[in-house]
Amino acid sequence: MQDPNRNQSLEQDIHQKVVSLVAEVLQIEITPNVENLVRKDTAEWDSINHLRLALELEDLFGISLAEDRWADIVSLREIEIMLSECSRESQRSDNI
Repeated sequence: MQDPNRNQSLEQDIHQKVVSLVAEVLQIEITPNVENLVRKDTAEWDSINHLRLALELEDLFGISLAEDRWADIVSLREIEIMLSECSRESQRSDNI
């Protein structure tokens, strides 16, 4: 059984890293409603920066995803969900 506090801590860690990296790549300021950041409403989140985000996130989190998976990512929240799923999958494979 997984520790709920550990999962919450992991999600907070992912959130902080993602927000920081997104702000750096897109060169935007972090606002209180950053959780609502969506690609279509963020001029800085163009196709080039989307690719840069994907590459930086893969490097930071040590993952590799198919190009079509990245193409489907359209919000900060979706990035965090995808990274949490990858982290849980990695933890399960480590426990085998």
